[in-house]
Amino acid sequence: MLQNLKEYDISKAKSDQAARCKALLKALRNETKLDGEELQKFMETKSKAAAGLYKWATSTDACFDIFQNVEPKRKKAEQMAEQLDRAQKDLAATEAALKELNDNLAILNAEKKIKSDELQELEDQSNMMTRKLNAASKLISGLGSEQTRWSGDMERIQLDKVKLVGDCLLASSFLSYSGPFNFILR
Repeated sequence: MLQNLKEYDISKAKSDQAARCKALLKALRNETKLDGEELQKFMETKSKAAAGLYKWATSTDACFDIFQNVEPKRKKAEQMAEQLDRAQKDLAATEAALKELNDNLAILNAEKKIKSDELQELEDQSNMMTRKLNAASKLISGLGSEQTRWSGDMERIQLDKVKLVGDCLLASSFLSYSGPFNFILR
């Protein structure tokens, strides 16, 4: 019995047991008109076993009262710990998703920079080609007036081509006549 009293688990005590214990302790206090240490000393004068049992009963009653206050707080602490674990898991998952999104964002920003650089290069090429096209258009329109002059020159060259043989013959006969050749060689 002593071993059972030493190893008594207060969490197994029920409220009706505690209420009966309180009622018996109250009845004992009322009957003896003593309280606290005076009642403990009184019990020691009657019997050491009764004093030990009285001390165990008052201690267990006080422990039960404390247990009644602590147990809901302990359960609440367990619930809060579970909530904390769930919240930390959610936080870890959210942070992992955020890291993945940041990584994707960094990749997309790098691709955007590459595409922006490529776009800028293409715009520069487009601007250069537009300037060349405008210059070529000005050149062609400027050369349009030359076309009439070139057409006239081509007609003159055609006429000169027809006359070329005769002009060459005339020039060679003049050179041979006015040259240092005598009459026999001419």
